[in-house]
Amino acid sequence: MAVFTMPVRAMAHESSGSLRFTTGIPRARTFTGAPRAFIVRFVDAAETTLEIKNRLGLHLRAASTLAQALRQFSSAVTLSNGAQEVNARSVTSLMMLGAGQGTKLKARAEGSDAQEVLSALRSLFESRFGEE
Repeated sequence: MAVFTMPVRAMAHESSGSLRFTTGIPRARTFTGAPRAFIVRFVDAAETTLEIKNRLGLHLRAASTLAQALRQFSSAVTLSNGAQEVNARSVTSLMMLGAGQGTKLKARAEGSDAQEVLSALRSLFESRFGEE
């Protein structure tokens, strides 16, 4: 059983020339109860490393194609270049990666269709975003 106490503040009141102390709460309350249930959620997650092969890198058209391809999936997808991690559904965020040709990005998908997302990403990167 867990016991929690709530701090009590004392306040001074002056009435008829004498100070008396009262508390904001009549007395310290002790809350007892059963500890909260520990909820475990299984997360389907997958990650892979992808290399940008097209000559212009991850420019606006390629980023737009990538974000558009992810619309059919429900998984949360992130791409990271070193310490910088971005939402792969955001064209602006993808552009902020500044990923040129030869850059290796780590792709991570979390959700029920995580494997399918990474498979689609692999084929998109291999096809050079349909540009060359």
